[in-house]
Order: sequence, then C-alpha cells, then structure tokens
Amino acid sequence: MKMLKLVFYSKNKKALDCYLIMMEKMFNHLRIKSSTSIFILPKQTHKITLLKSPHVFKKSKEPFELINYKAVLTFKDLKNTKMLNYMLLNRPKSILISMEF
Repeated sequence: MKMLKLVFYSKNKKALDCYLIMMEKMFNHLRIKSSTSIFILPKQTHKITLLKSPHVFKKSKEPFELINYKAVLTFKDLKNTKMLNYMLLNRPKSILISMEF
C-alpha cells in the first residue's frame, strides 16, 4: 500500500484555507474521507531589515516580515487519480504543491 503526501505552501493564508475547504468538500462528495487526512503546520516567519538610504543614513532601517503557511495532505490509498489531477490543475496561483511518495 503506497502512501502519497502532498505539501501545500503559500504566503496567502486565505487562499490556502479556501483551497483546503474546497478539497474537504470534494472528498466528502466523493466519499473518500476515511483515506485522507489534512494537517495545518505552524507558520514560519522570516524577518528582514533593509537600509532606507544606501548612502549616509545607516540608522534609518526598515523591517519586513515574510510569513509562510504550510499544510500537509496524506492519502493512505490513492484510487482516484482523476481527482488528484483535478486538484493539481485547479489550484490558485499563490499555492505551491510538492509531492512525496
């Protein structure tokens, strides 16, 4: 029995949440809820500080914060590959997906 693991990455939390809700509704409609599980992982925060003026004013700096959101979807047994194709083709552009077997 093969196990498929999909990892979703996004910088937009609302897009990721909406996509996960759409997938849950699709799983309920196709009645494959028992073989899948969705986990939302903690967000990762990266802090960056840049100089406002590159010439003289070294004390004026501007902080930025990049937040990455991640979710994991696991399939215990994958029978419907058309559903997986539909999921991968109809994803928002702000979501990246990586697969692990």
